[in-house]
Amino acid sequence: MGSIDHLHRALAACPLLEDLVCIYTTLSTPDSLDTPGAYVSINRVDLPRLQSASLHFWSHLDFQYFLSPIHFPPFLRLKLELPGDAEYDLRNAYPTTMDMMLRLPSFFLIRQLGIYSYSTYHGMTTYAVHAGSQSDLDGDISQIKQPHLLEIRCKVASGAPRLYKSIAKSLPLQTLELLVVGGFCGPSRDFVDLLAKASSLTTLTLWFLPYADYLIYLAATPSFYLCPRLRVLRFKNTDISAYQLIQVAVSRTKFVVRVGHYTRDIARFCVLELKGCKNIKDKMEVDQALRTPSLEVRWK
Repeated sequence: MGSIDHLHRALAACPLLEDLVCIYTTLSTPDSLDTPGAYVSINRVDLPRLQSASLHFWSHLDFQYFLSPIHFPPFLRLKLELPGDAEYDLRNAYPTTMDMMLRLPSFFLIRQLGIYSYSTYHGMTTYAVHAGSQSDLDGDISQIKQPHLLEIRCKVASGAPRLYKSIAKSLPLQTLELLVVGGFCGPSRDFVDLLAKASSLTTLTLWFLPYADYLIYLAATPSFYLCPRLRVLRFKNTDISAYQLIQVAVSRTKFVVRVGHYTRDIARFCVLELKGCKNIKDKMEVDQALRTPSLEVRWK
């Protein structure tokens, strides 16, 4: 087993490197240092031409030690394969946010985020996170193009995943403009925390959600208003009912009317898009309840 220091020395000798792959690597880390962040000031590795990095470590601590001294370019495409359902926080690799901005600038360019989960063989569930900048958006502003600015994957055998908490803790959700959530299977608290931090969100797509009860948290009240800048809301293949949908849409439409004007922090909710929502039996009921010049309802 080699040391993390030896690997960094080797990388420092390759400033023209464009692609990097580390697969299931186990490295010895300095015993004298308490955190990966303390490792930043000891070594410096400049990789100004690196276009993509795919990192698969056995331990989340190992990849934090690996990241900490490396100065990556802003156009880096970073892919992380996490061990199981480990809690992670990329920020722990750096002593301060400024250090992280200098070494991993692409992280702060994230404006679009997709979070997906799907069942695989032997009862395993795969979770994937795809993040992109403003230029990584496709034509219908619902998905993020490949290759992604940041991609995170992990496989979990059972139980409630900790991935959602890690995302809320470590990713710059406050600057997100678009969020796609597919197959969310965590507790409602994680759903609320995720959206509470995404305060600048303008487009939200929710698809394949078999348990829709927590979607009612999207309803606006004077004391609780998730995603106040939201303009476009999409439900695809969810179990939301007509009653829940009307409650969410009407509350968000009327809330701005009660305020009396639009501000930087409160936007006009203007597009509701629906596709494959089988619990909605009567489309006419929804259309009549949501008939207002300020809201466009689209059935796909």
